[in-house]
Parts: sequence; C-alpha cells; structure tokens
Amino acid sequence: MFARLFQPSQSGQPSQEVLERAEQSLMAETLLRAASQLLAQRDPHAAVEYMCSSIVNATPHIALVWAWFGGAEADVIEPQIVVGPASAYAASLQIKRNFLTELGPAYRVLNGRSTHAFEVSKTSLFAPWRDLAYRFAVRSVLVVPIANGDDERGLLALYSTRSRYFDMVGIGLFDVLGQLFHAVLRQSRKRAELETDSQQDVVTGLHSRRHAQRLIDELWRSPPEQENRGVLLLIDLDEFKRINDTCGHPMGDLALRHVAQVLQKNLRRSDVISRWGGDEFLVWLPALSGTSAMTIAEQLRVRVAESTPALEGLTTELRISIGATPVPDTDSFVAALDRADRALRRAKQNGRNCVVVARPGA
Repeated sequence: MFARLFQPSQSGQPSQEVLERAEQSLMAETLLRAASQLLAQRDPHAAVEYMCSSIVNATPHIALVWAWFGGAEADVIEPQIVVGPASAYAASLQIKRNFLTELGPAYRVLNGRSTHAFEVSKTSLFAPWRDLAYRFAVRSVLVVPIANGDDERGLLALYSTRSRYFDMVGIGLFDVLGQLFHAVLRQSRKRAELETDSQQDVVTGLHSRRHAQRLIDELWRSPPEQENRGVLLLIDLDEFKRINDTCGHPMGDLALRHVAQVLQKNLRRSDVISRWGGDEFLVWLPALSGTSAMTIAEQLRVRVAESTPALEGLTTELRISIGATPVPDTDSFVAALDRADRALRRAKQNGRNCVVVARPGA
C-alpha cells in the first residue's frame, strides 16, 4: 500500500495526492509533538504561542496564525498572539462587530456557526483580504473556536498561501486544536485560582489578584464622590519572557519584585496595587481625575526605567508598558478593565516602553 502511495507519477514527480497526504501527516505530527509539551506550560499564552509557532515553522503554506481570548459578547476582536511571515497584517488588525463582520469567519464562529474555510483572492469584497492576497499571497483563511461545547474562550485564526488548504488537511484537526487550547486555558485558570486564593502574591508581596478583586468590588459598591471613580492602570513588564529565558526564572522573580517596589514607592497608600498575573500588574487609583491618567502612568514608566537594579546576571534594562483609562461613575469594573487591556495591547504594538490612554467611549 505505502509503496503504491509514494510511487512517482509518470512525470517523475510525486503526485498531487501524495503531496496532500504528506502535508496532512506533517501537520498531524507537528500538532502531536507540540501538544506533548503544551499542558506542561504554566503560562497559557506562552503555551498557545508555542503551538502557533510550531505550526508556522512546520510548513511554508501557513503565512499567519493569531489567537484572541475572550467571550462571545465581545464587540472588538484584536489578536493577542501573532506568529508568521504575515504578522504585520495582524499587528494592527481590529475587527469591530457590525453587519459586514458578522458575515466574516471570526464573528461567525463566535455566533456558534460551524467552522469552515474562506477563500481569499485579490478580488475579494473585503479590503483587508485583498491586502492579504496582494502582500502575502494568502489564499485561504480558517477561524476555529477556542471552546469546549458552550464554554467559549476565544478564537484561533490560520491563513494559508494555498487555496483550499484547510479542506485538504482536514478542518477537524484544527477544531481539535481549539479544544486543546481551551483545556490549557481552563487548567491555567484553575491553577491561578488556587495560587491567588491567599491575599498576598508570594513573589512580589503585592495584593494577589483575587484579593485585589475583592477590594475593588467593595470600592465599586460605594457611591462615587465625584463623576470620575478614578484611574485604572494595567502594567506589563516588557521582554519578561526573554529575562526568564536568558537569565533564569529566579532573576525574573527579582525583576518582578523590583517593579513592585517601584510602584509601591511612587503610589499612595490608598491605591490598590496588585500582581494581576504573570508579568502584569494592576493599579487602581481612586478619586483621581482623567487628566491625571497620562501623568501618573508616565511617571511610573520613567521611574522604572531610571531605577533598573544592578542585579548580577541581569542582561537587560527593565522597561514597562502601560494601558491607562479614567473611569467615570457609570462604568463597570469589567468595562474599565477591558478598555485598559486594549490600551496596554496598543502600547505593546507601539514598540513597548510607552503609555497609551484609552478614554471612555473610545
């Protein structure tokens, strides 16, 4: 059977059927190999990025893979993990929910419709797809849910330079990948719930995420004294993965601890300062006006940059990116957090080591 399968065609070249089966086998083997290390990763985003990189590195036919984490009610989808030669396309991609995008693959999947591949060409009605076809020779797009049943956690999008590539390899294979990503995120959430059950983060000494959430919930139940509840900051330690990879995890912990100390030194006792997860910090500044958001955030960014510790073995200066937003009295915490998170992602896209302020309603 195998001898017949790999027999060359009359032209001396492998037949199209042979090439397609080889691509199917290659992709299946790639996913299996990567999956063997997936669940061992403590950082769910790093685990998903590792798998996406494995897919791109395995075949020249995948030009781009990106992932987004969120729920079905989302009004805006922006890639949070981007890998592949066509990364420049996804770096500024923002899919807003409207009549046209509801017909596209991303919102079709979020709305619970079955997964199927979309063909892309230079004559596509959707302008970004024409751009993909012209700049990166993309011919086929597949978006699969990161989900298990009704429990939706996000989307995985793949772009191929071959027409009908995903039909050839098998869409079911990528559906299973979405379920695997869901399992990773679910496992990480359970682990985080156990680790943040105490009031204090063991690495930085700051409030744990769960305790900070309790404090903020209590503050939110009290009627605000002004039209503005305050200012919310999300802070990310730039290049933290590189610090861990090149200097070791103990040095990474020291870097997190140092940033925490800078925040504590430069903020008020009444402010809520929390290690929100991984290399991310959340700061709640109650009773501050919106005009203070950029000033305070920029001060913190400069303080960290100026106070890089002389830690033996640290091969890079510490820098932070900040997403800031003023919070009116009509805002829920979830809405403010989503706005600050999107601002933080923009700060990273702008080259890191900067501040982006998101105004309410933006």
